Amino acid sequence: MTWNDHFLKLFRRCNEAYRGGNTDYESYYTEDDISFLQSIGYKPRELFDFVEDLADAGEPTESTALLIAAVRRDYLNVMQQGILSEHEITAGALPAKNQEFDGIAYLPAS
Repeated sequence: MTWNDHFLKLFRRCNEAYRGGNTDYESYYTEDDISFLQSIGYKPRELFDFVEDLADAGEPTESTALLIAAVRRDYLNVMQQGILSEHEITAGALPAKNQEFDGIAYLPAS
């Protein structure tokens, strides 16, 4: 099985769990799943966010999630030479959603 097939299988399984009413994303993953996600530069919460957004808002699509995973995986393998970063940006370190920079909204209203 190639990594992309593994990703899609996991994504679909998580999507089914969420649509079935299970919102405890930590219960979605086996140890092998966690290792796989780590190998492509993903965190369990990040995959859940895509699953939740797809179920609740209809996007990102499966193919978009896969393309983003490919970019993350390539960045990890090429730019980071396969070494996971120890630096993590927390939500508290980001600007507030309504903050502006020179009159430009950080996150435009939808």
